[in-house]
Amino acid sequence: MLRLRDVTRLAPRSGVRFRSGGGGGLGRWVDDHSRRKGLVREVKEVRSNRAKTVFAVPRPSDAAGSPLFPELATKSLLGEQVLLPRALEGQVTLVTLALRQEATAGARAWRNEFRRRLALEEDDAPLDVATMHVSVVDALLLRLFQSSIRRGLASSVPAQQHGSTLSYFGSSATLRSTLGIHNSLLACVVMTDRAGRVRWRAEGEPQPDELDNMASAALLLVREGRDRSKTLD
Repeated sequence: MLRLRDVTRLAPRSGVRFRSGGGGGLGRWVDDHSRRKGLVREVKEVRSNRAKTVFAVPRPSDAAGSPLFPELATKSLLGEQVLLPRALEGQVTLVTLALRQEATAGARAWRNEFRRRLALEEDDAPLDVATMHVSVVDALLLRLFQSSIRRGLASSVPAQQHGSTLSYFGSSATLRSTLGIHNSLLACVVMTDRAGRVRWRAEGEPQPDELDNMASAALLLVREGRDRSKTLD
């Protein structure tokens, strides 16, 4: 169980050094107090079972009004630059995101079950369905250890998923606001259509009925995309 004293481990003290503009002089450390205060709130939510507020539904949202996945410049575990949402176009994609290590298990559970139910491990796997995982690191201090973090991520992911497992080092503000991420200790899960629009959301650890709803939403989006392609042909 996550305890409040774990906050120290989850969010090591970090700061940004600012020097006075007069050349020399004493500097000062500015700690990100709001970040740590937010983490305390998130831990309390998890402990009281109030953290999960989004539950997966069986139907995707309407295309009209659904936001595009935010623009991100990421790198895959194969070392390739991957630009989102461009890489999402042309397929239905389940995108799992983890803003903290504690969210990784939930993200993995959603991704693995999606791949199983949509037969993505089979030789005749559909070409218009995919998964991606994005590991998000926005803590300034941790951004200095990109290589180590990526090596650790690679060791926990099957080799066949290295091309679709991405890392992003930078601010998570746009992701949080666009995708409605309110608790960084929970996995964020979205499904995008062929245009890269976010049409479905879930979070945290999956419940059995949520996995059924995920599969239903995916099939509806796949059918929608294939019907639209036939119309264009």
